[in-house]
Amino acid sequence: MKIVPADEKSFAKYYTLYRALSDPIWMPRNIDEALKLYEKFHNGFFVVDHKEIKGGAIVEENWCGLPYLMPFVDTKEVFDALFFEVLRKSDESKSIMFYGMPAIFLPFLEDKGCRYHDSEMNMMAALKPFKRTSKEAIRLRTIAKEDHAILVDLYTKAYQASPLQSLRRKERAFYEKRLDEQLKDFQKEYSFIALDNQDRPIAAALVSLWQGYPFLLDIVVHPKAQNKGIGSFMLATIMDEAVKSYDYIRLNVTHDNPAKKLYERYGFQPMKPTFTYKLNPRK
Repeated sequence: MKIVPADEKSFAKYYTLYRALSDPIWMPRNIDEALKLYEKFHNGFFVVDHKEIKGGAIVEENWCGLPYLMPFVDTKEVFDALFFEVLRKSDESKSIMFYGMPAIFLPFLEDKGCRYHDSEMNMMAALKPFKRTSKEAIRLRTIAKEDHAILVDLYTKAYQASPLQSLRRKERAFYEKRLDEQLKDFQKEYSFIALDNQDRPIAAALVSLWQGYPFLLDIVVHPKAQNKGIGSFMLATIMDEAVKSYDYIRLNVTHDNPAKKLYERYGFQPMKPTFTYKLNPRK
């Protein structure tokens, strides 16, 4: 077996096939949408055996994403090739995050010394009209790219007050970079900032498109405005607007996040969980 670089179109083709076979409910409404989406991925590679693609992965910003095996077999030899190529392409001075791993890979990761870090549940809801009500005197306006600084401040304050967040996710720099990326490709008509009666930002909701459907990235509420139904009001607004053009909406949430109960009240159903494992720096 050998490692070969994958151009964007080839990677998109094979990864679309992998997703279609492994988890068809996550597929977009047509193949062309998937190909365009996955062509945006860079730094991908294939594991090849006698010109046949056995698997592949992508390495971005020191984490391994989208590792897959083709065909679907528990091939430790192929996984080893993926794993060591990820290490070779990563910065060895930092921890490596293996993000969103399917359960099939977990024994292989643990065998390599990786340890469980986090897990998320994919959730999906059928869209329907919602009556929007709020006990608070708030108004919503759509988010613009110029709101970057406002959002960074809001995210930082909200997540610094959360006991569920890691130290990294409490740092302002994390949200400066993350929001810079998210604001390049968000859905303005479904993304809102909530303002109180003095026009101060107290909450925000960001929505993108993922595989042809709306994907709720975040609903964040300022600590002083939490537990007042503002998150529910924003979620109802998003769903009420999105139902005009789409059938479903999706999101990711950690198992221990209290917001999971809110999503369930609005009809979100759990799908397959994904897992994040961490490899400590090598000495």
